[in-house]
Amino acid sequence: MGILVWLVLLGYLIFISYHIRKRHLKMIVMQQKHFTWRTLGLDFLEILILLIGLFIQIQNSFFDNPSLTVKSQIEQSIEYKPLVLSSASDRSYYVTSNSVQKKKLYQRYSFFTEGNQYSVTSDWATISDGSVALNTVAQKLPYSKQVLAKYDTKYQKAYVAIYEAKYKNTWQNGLGLHVGRTALRYYLIRVPDSTFVREVKN
Repeated sequence: MGILVWLVLLGYLIFISYHIRKRHLKMIVMQQKHFTWRTLGLDFLEILILLIGLFIQIQNSFFDNPSLTVKSQIEQSIEYKPLVLSSASDRSYYVTSNSVQKKKLYQRYSFFTEGNQYSVTSDWATISDGSVALNTVAQKLPYSKQVLAKYDTKYQKAYVAIYEAKYKNTWQNGLGLHVGRTALRYYLIRVPDSTFVREVKN
């Protein structure tokens, strides 16, 4: 639907470009005038309609970010995967944390699950090493304390809970070309304690 709207706007742009040019030529040839208020008003009206349409569609395509709590537009899921233990010369660990200093200090977390390797920044991930899996950062997302406690037992506090929010197939998301796209993916990385995080500084 969004692509169709963009095509309609493109077609309307071509139409008014042709129409304005034709109207001005007619005014010059038939009325022997280079300016009339009626012609200016029609030009302004057609351009205004185009600008309003562009504004609405740009808002839908680039700035329409519905809240994660809007269930009519957002589909949410959480996947739980056990972490795989890695070994270094001095000890074993589940997660490698690289501190990176650029415009701001942030961490890049690297870890393994069965058959997969992940590398995510601290903007989209948090490490939980306390007695309770749900730390203050992850509380902003719909993780369940009870479910996390169950996986604490199942995986011995060594797993990643991957939260994903996707745009549903609705007319509003269709206008914004969002359908099926990921709105947010967040990683709650659970480790038994901080000794299972290997710190590396770059």
